[in-house]
Amino acid sequence: MKEVEKNEIKRLSDRLDAIRHQQAGLSLVESADKYAELEKKKRRWK
Repeated sequence: MKEVEKNEIKRLSDRLDAIRHQQAGLSLVESADKYAELEKKKRRWK
């Protein structure tokens, strides 16, 4: 494999890792928001 191809694969791999890391963060924020909403509803039910 040529050096240029290796560098391109490395660059794309790093970019994919960064995107996955961002998505994981968004998923945690989404989950926290859903949990907060459920807690509000739970208080109303009591």
